[in-house]
Amino acid sequence: MVVGAFGGTSTLGAFIVPMSGDLGWSTTTITSAQAIGTLLGGLSALLAGRLVDEYGTRAILAAAGILMSLSLLVCASVQEPWQFFVGYGLTRLVLQGIIQLATPTAVAQWFVRRRGRATGIVFAGSAIGVAISVPLAQHLIDTAGWRVAWAAFAALALVLLTPLAVLLLRRRPEDLGLLPDGASQPAPELSSEPDKEAPAAHEPIWNLGAALRTRTFWLLLASGALSNYMVAGMTTYQIPLLVHNGVPAPTAALNVSVYAICWLLGGVVWGFVGERLTIRYALAVTYVAAAVAAMIILHATSAGPALAFALLFGLVIGGSSNLEAVVWADYYGRVALGSIRGFGRPILMGANALAPPTAAITIDALGSYDVAYWGFAVVALMAAVLVLAAPPPRRS
Repeated sequence: MVVGAFGGTSTLGAFIVPMSGDLGWSTTTITSAQAIGTLLGGLSALLAGRLVDEYGTRAILAAAGILMSLSLLVCASVQEPWQFFVGYGLTRLVLQGIIQLATPTAVAQWFVRRRGRATGIVFAGSAIGVAISVPLAQHLIDTAGWRVAWAAFAALALVLLTPLAVLLLRRRPEDLGLLPDGASQPAPELSSEPDKEAPAAHEPIWNLGAALRTRTFWLLLASGALSNYMVAGMTTYQIPLLVHNGVPAPTAALNVSVYAICWLLGGVVWGFVGERLTIRYALAVTYVAAAVAAMIILHATSAGPALAFALLFGLVIGGSSNLEAVVWADYYGRVALGSIRGFGRPILMGANALAPPTAAITIDALGSYDVAYWGFAVVALMAAVLVLAAPPPRRS
């Protein structure tokens, strides 16, 4: 997850100005590569999910390190826009289509009762990656140039991800004669009683076809798409909005680091919370809190409210990203988890890619962020309603 941050939108932000200056490209040209790669990542997850179920995450994450390294090397050598579309588009494909699908799936295979906290710790890697990659990119750009910065990330991707995946990852504990959570006996099958919530210690068994026939699948997918739309939009424009409101640019940039730290903490804290509360209720709380955060930043005209936004938004986004991964494993089990989650990735990533350009239309047309951020708040509240309506699935 740390390596995945090399292809994140926060890291890309450090490259926009120097690449635009050197190559004469518009911001729209550079960010279009992000949108295309995100969409392709969602489509590639259809295949990646099946490969994860069939072969495990060891091989696919090892390959992801190699692919990301090659794609970042392309970014370091671009001369024409289409070359950046290929390089950064492939980087986003690896991040959204492979890393963010395979990593939580690997954790779900090894943990059931402690799945929430384990997933939270792993998702903290994204926050750590943002906290490291953004200042590192800026330092390398200032001292050696943006091409060296992309090349450095390429080397780090290969060195950090591929060897660790090969040496440490195994498909599931049963392959080694073990059980999830270090248990001494298998978890019982999920109760089929219609009105009971699924205990974390019970292990449901679903395949993709059966999951698609449940109402819960589509409610979770819809709430997740709305959440992805809201998060992509708010993270893309948090610095421009604060600067527009009169907050100094260095203070606005510092907010990103505060947000990343709180994201890290939020993922771990909400992991424990998700093990103790009904998970759909916990998710709904994070979505409602995200709507509140949208209103805070919209009216933040000084460092104090900006900091309050970073604290709240980081905590709740760390929680929602964790709980969104856990709820699929808790509801549908481990057997076909890659295929089940992979099926929905094109929709989730489509929503993610759609948010920045649609928000830009209203921002450019009105010269204001009001409509965009009120929209993000409404979308977050809609996600909360949908996830509350999604109890554990029942077999027909």
